[in-house]
Amino acid sequence: MLIASDIHFGKVRAEDIAEFERYAAIEASGQRLVVLPGDFTQAATDDEFEAATRFLGRLVQMGNRIVVTPGNHDYGVWRGERFWASTDARRRYAAMAQIALKQPEVIESTDVDMILLAETDAFLVLRSTHRGTKK
Repeated sequence: MLIASDIHFGKVRAEDIAEFERYAAIEASGQRLVVLPGDFTQAATDDEFEAATRFLGRLVQMGNRIVVTPGNHDYGVWRGERFWASTDARRRYAAMAQIALKQPEVIESTDVDMILLAETDAFLVLRSTHRGTKK
Protein backbone atom coordinates (compact mmCIF):
# COMPACT_ATOMS: atom_id res chain seq x y z
CA MET A 1 0.00 0.00 0.00
CA LEU A 2 1.22 3.46 -0.88
CA ILE A 3 -0.26 6.54 0.83
CA ALA A 4 0.27 10.17 -0.17
CA SER A 5 -1.76 13.16 0.96
CA ASP A 6 -1.68 16.89 0.33
CA ILE A 7 -0.30 16.70 -3.20
CA HIS A 8 -1.48 20.28 -3.90
CA PHE A 9 -1.23 20.51 -7.69
CA GLY A 10 -0.62 24.18 -8.40
CA LYS A 11 1.93 24.43 -5.61
CA VAL A 12 3.97 21.23 -5.65
CA ARG A 13 6.97 20.87 -7.94
CA ALA A 14 6.58 18.72 -11.06
CA GLU A 15 9.76 16.80 -10.22
CA ASP A 16 8.25 15.71 -6.90
CA ILE A 17 5.19 14.31 -8.70
CA ALA A 18 7.46 12.56 -11.22
CA GLU A 19 9.44 10.97 -8.38
CA PHE A 20 6.24 9.69 -6.74
CA GLU A 21 5.09 8.24 -10.08
CA ARG A 22 8.47 6.53 -10.63
CA TYR A 23 8.17 4.91 -7.22
CA ALA A 24 4.57 3.87 -7.88
CA ALA A 25 5.57 2.36 -11.24
CA ILE A 26 8.52 0.43 -9.78
CA GLU A 27 6.48 -0.92 -6.89
CA ALA A 28 3.24 -1.58 -8.80
CA SER A 29 2.41 -5.26 -8.92
CA GLY A 30 -0.79 -4.75 -10.84
CA GLN A 31 -2.71 -4.84 -7.59
CA ARG A 32 -1.01 -2.15 -5.49
CA LEU A 33 -3.37 0.06 -3.53
CA VAL A 34 -2.64 3.79 -3.57
CA VAL A 35 -4.55 5.82 -0.97
CA LEU A 36 -4.79 9.56 -1.69
CA PRO A 37 -6.64 11.32 1.15
CA GLY A 38 -7.26 14.74 -0.24
CA ASP A 39 -5.87 18.12 -1.10
CA PHE A 40 -5.16 17.27 -4.71
CA THR A 41 -5.27 21.01 -5.45
CA GLN A 42 -4.04 24.23 -3.94
CA ALA A 43 -6.92 26.48 -5.00
CA ALA A 44 -9.41 24.09 -6.70
CA THR A 45 -8.81 25.55 -10.18
CA ASP A 46 -9.58 23.85 -13.48
CA ASP A 47 -5.85 23.54 -14.30
CA GLU A 48 -5.08 21.96 -10.93
CA PHE A 49 -7.89 19.43 -11.28
CA GLU A 50 -6.81 18.62 -14.85
CA ALA A 51 -3.27 17.92 -13.61
CA ALA A 52 -4.65 15.76 -10.78
CA THR A 53 -6.90 13.85 -13.21
CA ARG A 54 -3.93 13.09 -15.49
CA PHE A 55 -1.94 11.97 -12.43
CA LEU A 56 -4.70 9.59 -11.27
CA GLY A 57 -5.06 8.24 -14.80
CA ARG A 58 -1.35 7.44 -14.95
CA LEU A 59 -1.52 5.64 -11.59
CA VAL A 60 -4.42 3.48 -12.81
CA GLN A 61 -2.66 2.76 -16.12
CA MET A 62 0.31 1.42 -14.13
CA GLY A 63 -2.01 -1.20 -12.62
CA ASN A 64 -2.62 0.50 -9.29
CA ARG A 65 -5.99 0.61 -7.57
CA ILE A 66 -6.70 4.04 -6.12
CA VAL A 67 -8.73 5.30 -3.19
CA VAL A 68 -9.43 9.03 -3.15
CA THR A 69 -11.23 11.40 -0.83
CA PRO A 70 -11.46 15.19 -1.05
CA GLY A 71 -9.61 17.59 1.18
CA ASN A 72 -10.55 21.11 2.18
CA HIS A 73 -8.48 22.64 -0.66
CA ASP A 74 -10.43 20.53 -3.16
CA TYR A 75 -13.81 21.85 -2.06
CA GLY A 76 -13.19 25.57 -1.85
CA VAL A 77 -10.76 28.33 -1.06
CA TRP A 78 -9.25 29.45 2.24
CA ARG A 79 -9.10 33.22 2.68
CA GLY A 80 -7.34 33.99 5.92
CA GLU A 81 -9.25 32.11 8.59
CA ARG A 82 -12.42 31.66 6.54
CA PHE A 83 -13.23 28.82 4.19
CA TRP A 84 -15.32 29.70 1.12
CA ALA A 85 -17.16 26.61 -0.12
CA SER A 86 -17.48 26.35 -3.88
CA THR A 87 -20.01 24.28 -5.81
CA ASP A 88 -17.74 24.59 -8.88
CA ALA A 89 -14.85 23.07 -6.92
CA ARG A 90 -17.06 20.22 -5.72
CA ARG A 91 -18.17 19.60 -9.32
CA ARG A 92 -14.53 19.56 -10.51
CA TYR A 93 -13.57 17.13 -7.74
CA ALA A 94 -16.49 14.82 -8.59
CA ALA A 95 -15.39 14.75 -12.25
CA MET A 96 -11.80 13.91 -11.24
CA ALA A 97 -12.97 11.20 -8.82
CA GLN A 98 -14.69 9.29 -11.64
CA ILE A 99 -11.35 7.61 -12.39
CA ALA A 100 -11.44 6.02 -8.95
CA LEU A 101 -15.17 5.31 -8.94
CA LYS A 102 -15.05 3.40 -12.24
CA GLN A 103 -12.53 0.82 -11.00
CA PRO A 104 -13.87 -2.75 -11.06
CA GLU A 105 -13.01 -3.16 -7.35
CA VAL A 106 -15.54 -0.46 -6.40
CA ILE A 107 -18.65 -2.35 -5.36
CA GLU A 108 -20.76 0.68 -4.41
CA SER A 109 -20.55 4.41 -5.02
CA THR A 110 -22.68 7.49 -4.51
CA ASP A 111 -21.52 10.97 -5.52
CA VAL A 112 -17.82 10.77 -4.50
CA ASP A 113 -18.22 8.17 -1.74
CA MET A 114 -17.30 4.56 -2.43
CA ILE A 115 -16.68 1.09 -1.07
CA LEU A 116 -13.65 -0.59 -2.63
CA LEU A 117 -12.72 -4.23 -2.08
CA ALA A 118 -8.99 -4.97 -2.09
CA GLU A 119 -8.42 -8.68 -1.62
CA THR A 120 -9.77 -9.36 1.89
CA ASP A 121 -9.92 -5.68 2.92
CA ALA A 122 -12.70 -3.22 2.29
CA PHE A 123 -12.23 0.55 2.17
CA LEU A 124 -15.15 2.81 2.98
CA VAL A 125 -14.46 6.25 1.57
CA LEU A 126 -16.64 9.16 2.70
CA ARG A 127 -16.27 12.76 1.55
CA SER A 128 -15.04 15.31 4.01
CA THR A 129 -17.76 17.46 5.51
CA HIS A 130 -16.08 20.85 5.41
CA ARG A 131 -18.51 23.62 6.08
CA GLY A 132 -17.98 27.09 4.78
CA THR A 133 -19.54 30.25 3.54
CA LYS A 134 -21.09 29.84 0.07
CA LYS A 135 -19.20 31.76 -2.56
